[in-house]
Amino acid sequence: MKLRWVLMSGVLVGGVYAAWIYWPREPDKPTVTAPSSSSRIEHSTSPPEQALPPARVQSPNAASSAAEQDARAATLAQRLESNRLLKEAREAEGIKQLELYEDALEANPSNVDALMELGELRLHDEDYADAEALAKRCLKLDKDRVRCQETLERRYTRTGDFESAAKLYEGCLEETFVKVGCLAFNIGAALRAKDIQRAKELHVRLAALSPQSIDTIVTEAAIATAEGDDDAARAAYARGCELGNEFACTWLSKQPRE
Repeated sequence: MKLRWVLMSGVLVGGVYAAWIYWPREPDKPTVTAPSSSSRIEHSTSPPEQALPPARVQSPNAASSAAEQDARAATLAQRLESNRLLKEAREAEGIKQLELYEDALEANPSNVDALMELGELRLHDEDYADAEALAKRCLKLDKDRVRCQETLERRYTRTGDFESAAKLYEGCLEETFVKVGCLAFNIGAALRAKDIQRAKELHVRLAALSPQSIDTIVTEAAIATAEGDDDAARAAYARGCELGNEFACTWLSKQPRE
């Protein structure tokens, strides 16, 4: 009896297990995963948010460039003011003229024309120290400015410093383009050395280079004086005085015609 109960129980359990395995099931529902924020497509009627513009931070280079532009503008303004004062100085006379030249240099210390012209005025007034300082400043800015070199040379020769004057023109006769001032100085140097023939040779070159220049006329007169030809010297100095050369006019006033 017990054995039959056990067998029946086993058959029942096996049937239940088989029914569970082979019973038809509902298909699995697909799992929907929400898209990530990077792949989600928004369908919205509101306009997209606009990014804020970056802050305007001036770079060091930009700041430096602006400062340079301001400096150039200031320099330009100073040059214009200096040139305006220089123009007024050329039309003025006496103390007012000197003051305007000084004002022009205060506005622009590198105004070569103002340095040159004021140096010549100082030389005329026999203010040799100031004339020398102005001529040297001029030549430092423009080493080829002939009138500044002549002012410096005349400052030396008029005070008897021929050695310093000679240094200004050292080797100038060997240059490709010999300047008027170079020839005129060396003519004077030859006459001081009483080498009249050398002076006359150099004067031929000077007359060919600049026949109507004051330097040509005055050195011609100096050579005539050295040769004892007073009439030729007077005629040359008269031409020089007509052109406004102060030295020539002074010579004529001190050598009245007998």
